[in-house]
Amino acid sequence: MLTPIGFVNAVLLAARLKSGGGTNTAPVCSTWVWLSRFSTKRRLWYPLGDPHVPCVKDANTMVSRVVAIMWVNCARGTFWFLEQPMNGLLEVHPRFQEFAKRHRVYRIAVSMGAFGGSSEKKTWIYSGHPWISELIDAQHKYGEYHGPAVALYASVDGKVHGNKPELKLSQAYPVGFGMAVRDLYLAHKVG
Repeated sequence: MLTPIGFVNAVLLAARLKSGGGTNTAPVCSTWVWLSRFSTKRRLWYPLGDPHVPCVKDANTMVSRVVAIMWVNCARGTFWFLEQPMNGLLEVHPRFQEFAKRHRVYRIAVSMGAFGGSSEKKTWIYSGHPWISELIDAQHKYGEYHGPAVALYASVDGKVHGNKPELKLSQAYPVGFGMAVRDLYLAHKVG
């Protein structure tokens, strides 16, 4: 998504979707969540953070490009779906804000643990389709939560740390979540 060829390919793939098709996007969240606010300098009133930090600059570009693909989805009349951790600031990115002013955006909260995830991971799901709210009722039907695997702690200097292997594991979607999204999509698919 960050290279010109990768981005053009993503736009072309979105433009080729047939009616009834759709996309699921989840921009890398590591610089948007509260855990990294010390190093990224992102704040509610300063969502783009420190542009001199390469990962912040890349994340800002990635979100801009994901939103561009959401515009393509809307123009084509195809389904779009965006996932982010609940404590993230992605939704205050200027490009997302502009998109939300011009398109209806539904937002729900789910727990990846309720779909069989390795941690609770409270998550926002955004979509242009109101039926996405049915994911709330689908929790606990597709998997079993096995307890928190992620441990977080604050050091004396105010930085927040976590056990990195478990944090990495929490990035993957649980199988139950994929099954729930699949079943809802097929139930509401048009075309």
